[in-house]
Amino acid sequence: MFRLFKYSLIFTALLLVFTRSNDSFAGTDISMNLVSPGLLEAANLKLVWESSLPMKKNESMEQMVILGDQIYLISNRNFAMALDRKTGDKIFNRTIALEGLIIEGIIDINDQIIYVVGNRYVELEAKTGNEKKSTEVGYGIESPVVRNNSFFYVSGTDRRLHVLKAEERVEFFKVASENDAMITTVVPGEDYIIFGTDKGDLYSMLPDSPKSLWKFNAADGLVGQVVRDGNDLYFSSKDMNVYKIDASNMYSYKFVWKTLVPGIIQKGPRVTRNMVYQNAFSKNMSVSAMDKDTGRIIWEVAGGVELLAESRGRAYIITEDNTLVVMHNASAKNVYSANFADVTRYACNTMDSKIYIGDKAGRIACLEPLN
Repeated sequence: MFRLFKYSLIFTALLLVFTRSNDSFAGTDISMNLVSPGLLEAANLKLVWESSLPMKKNESMEQMVILGDQIYLISNRNFAMALDRKTGDKIFNRTIALEGLIIEGIIDINDQIIYVVGNRYVELEAKTGNEKKSTEVGYGIESPVVRNNSFFYVSGTDRRLHVLKAEERVEFFKVASENDAMITTVVPGEDYIIFGTDKGDLYSMLPDSPKSLWKFNAADGLVGQVVRDGNDLYFSSKDMNVYKIDASNMYSYKFVWKTLVPGIIQKGPRVTRNMVYQNAFSKNMSVSAMDKDTGRIIWEVAGGVELLAESRGRAYIITEDNTLVVMHNASAKNVYSANFADVTRYACNTMDSKIYIGDKAGRIACLEPLN
């Protein structure tokens, strides 16, 4: 199924990063609430904490990323601040890439933060922000770099999945899909790894050798990242379907369901304890909520852009017109809506009930539904 290539050495180089004092920033006034206390009360929400990313003139917050127990705020100048997402306490702040470079594929694994800048991936210590390693590869990087205890898995624009020894960062082997498609998503594991392509193929492979275990074909290219939840895999395709397969048997898969959503899929599914949420675009954006076991669509929110969080059977959806829509999953009813007009940045949280919102000026607030 795979073509095996000869071992090759990956040369590494250090990434130049810079720090800057907080004194050099014009701090954002966080006394101006992103959402008024009255609206929070009406929406049955409470403010847990609020903070701000220190900003220079003409600087704006561009990314909010939840990684484990931390949330990262990243500016258009690649200055980053990590906060404890439960308390809002600052963990570190620093410039993590040269201004003008694009930071992509930010993930956390084993107390490390890994992100991609051009043709290199950078590893930071999550607790300090200190750079542990910067590895340059001889090709562009197509998807987030992932790892298990023994190997890094790097999907290259050369249409190869490069497997590097974790300690030495030296290439061990590389593989290609049967039809030489672009590998766009990789899910690591100690028992097996999963990778998918822009042609709709999903492969399972041993983590330490180019031995294929099984292959699944969707009708069109995969979109976004595959989500592994236990032994279940959830993924989305350009064929406008969301898929679930059971991979509990390492050497074969069991097809569970696929569900057609009302539009073009632009990113992967959001998977929570009981539900799967998928956004799609037709004339407008929408978010569909599916039963995790059956794939049946329970409700749709027209104009929905992203799931912010889920709490006690309710889903909190942000819309294109900056409205918070709260849906009751069991009854499929809109419980209430709230005006989030100043909210232009947000993060999807599938781990607990906390809601993270922000704006371009660097303000961020953590909210939580009341009992």
